[in-house]
Amino acid sequence: ASSVPLSISTDPLAESPNVVASRKDKKHLHSSTLCSAVDMETASIAKVAAQAGIPFIALRAIADTSDMEIPHSVLASLNERGDVRIPRLMVEILKSPSEVKKLIQLGSAFKKAIETLGALSSMLPKDLSLPSHQE
Repeated sequence: ASSVPLSISTDPLAESPNVVASRKDKKHLHSSTLCSAVDMETASIAKVAAQAGIPFIALRAIADTSDMEIPHSVLASLNERGDVRIPRLMVEILKSPSEVKKLIQLGSAFKKAIETLGALSSMLPKDLSLPSHQE
């Protein structure tokens, strides 16, 4: 049994091509769509899977909740794929050291989200698991 508390929701997700970073923008999106969270990747992956006739299920864990602002230093450090460029993040932190607390909170939230996904994946039936990818 998992020690990670799981809160499961089947509420709809809003799809966005861009990061929704501020509390104000998150609240506006919720009030205009009635969706409980924003997702940037799942719909595109689901469409490709459907076109290829591949069964698809998405399990998501929310890291940046509606009451959490994504620090500017993170946004300024993203590359075109959405990955954080660590050298750029270090420069941004030096320019705005007051964001360190927010970065620690965001890191902690991401850690909890990863733990939640790990706990959830261990509960899945084996026939839903994909074979290991060997490189």
